[in-house]
Amino acid sequence: MAVTVPMAILSYKGAASYPLPFGKHKGKTIDQVAEDDEGLLYLDWLRGQLEKSESAQHTLRKALATYLALATYLDDDAIAKSLSYLLAERHENRNRN
Repeated sequence: MAVTVPMAILSYKGAASYPLPFGKHKGKTIDQVAEDDEGLLYLDWLRGQLEKSESAQHTLRKALATYLALATYLDDDAIAKSLSYLLAERHENRNRN
């Protein structure tokens, strides 16, 4: 079964409405997962995992589509600013403990 990469995911709106095809948030759109801080941090973690992925061709195509959607979404100025703040806050909290 061929997996196609929808070109709509290269826009913020398309990326935001992209449903995750696997994982604990399978079926939820990126925007739904990012509704809270933990979800946004999860999306950033998932992007990092996909960057390291060495999977079978079918899985890699799904991963590529998901990575492109995540990269487009997380690189949006407003989202990147929120994520940067959350990551800095998390880093500060870990250093305190």
